[in-house]
Amino acid sequence: MTENIPPGSASKATGSSSDRPGLPYYEKLRRDLRDTLQKKRLLDRNLAAIEEQIYRQETSYLEETSAAGNIVKGFDNYIKASAVSASAML
Repeated sequence: MTENIPPGSASKATGSSSDRPGLPYYEKLRRDLRDTLQKKRLLDRNLAAIEEQIYRQETSYLEETSAAGNIVKGFDNYIKASAVSASAML
């Protein structure tokens, strides 16, 4: 493709980065990618913290309600305990 380059312009082709039309676009894309990856890392850290908080709260709920009943095990023990205490009062 060197036959299409006019004489004397060969030195311009290897010149500064501003002479290359695609380079500013490439650099902008690199900055955008770097910024986006940084935002993703921040979101990943936030998501991990929220998941840990949910895990702790679910564990606390299941431990606190294990004797009486909860949404996972059911409320049979709660109903049985209520029936026993009601019949004991009579």
